Amino acid sequence: MKILLNRYPVKGPWGGGNLFVEACYDILPSLGVEVASSFEDDIDVILMCDPRPRPPQNISINEIIAYKKHRPKTKLIHRVNDTDIARNTDFLEPILIEGSKYVDHTVFISKWLRDYYYDKNWSCKNNTIIYNGVADYYCESTKKIDNGKVNIVTHHWSNNRMKGFDIYEAIDDWVSNRDDFTFTYIGRESGTFKNTKVLGPFHGEEIADHLKLYDVYVSAAKYEAMGNHITESLGCNLPTYGHENGGGVVELVGKNNIYKTWKELEAILLSKKYSKNSFKPSSWSQCMHKFKEIFDEVAI
Repeated sequence: MKILLNRYPVKGPWGGGNLFVEACYDILPSLGVEVASSFEDDIDVILMCDPRPRPPQNISINEIIAYKKHRPKTKLIHRVNDTDIARNTDFLEPILIEGSKYVDHTVFISKWLRDYYYDKNWSCKNNTIIYNGVADYYCESTKKIDNGKVNIVTHHWSNNRMKGFDIYEAIDDWVSNRDDFTFTYIGRESGTFKNTKVLGPFHGEEIADHLKLYDVYVSAAKYEAMGNHITESLGCNLPTYGHENGGGVVELVGKNNIYKTWKELEAILLSKKYSKNSFKPSSWSQCMHKFKEIFDEVAI
């Protein structure tokens, strides 16, 4: 089995989609799947992670369509992991929806994301939900910051306002008047914090090593396709809370760990009684096994 993955991995800190690409290159060969990074004559399946023309990192949907005209037996799987609504943009969804006419199978990374695109007349009706995995080094740790306080954390690669900076800035202001809470932000931010400890951005095991130290995780991201930050938090077994408009985040944190407003979140934090989440993320290896099953199915 040979697949073409239309995106190259980026080494170092990058967005969540890059974690999936890295996992494909690292794990799929051990499952008997050869991963090609350019068009060859014997491609069985094309796995498209991003249809946009973004050279040299991406092979575009237009190039893929041209290849399939000459080799129609090659199947196209589109792994969908993004929206315009999550970024307050308007250019991505039309490309994805138009491209869905040429797709043989769609892998959505959350049920919320599938329903979102189905409401927008997604053409390909063969679909599977496969949540993202986490690396094996994400696990519960008994070692915590020993300062007698409740230590709150969140982390993002993107500093887009839709990641929830209205809530994070509210927490930043709140902790300035409290001696029993701290707030740490890991990743890229916009310089608006005054009382928050800012670290990173980090990559790989560095993220896990830091997250394990904290007591409770807060996500304020809106309309997330899924949220790698959530799977990484849950991988560390941190009590994790998400916004009711978090999109795929809601599926992962569960209905008991959702808040609507900053006041609701404040009450949760002040209770100091934090609910553990029932969802346990799969490993990237388990995730890749699921993709291998899809490859085998569509290539028949």
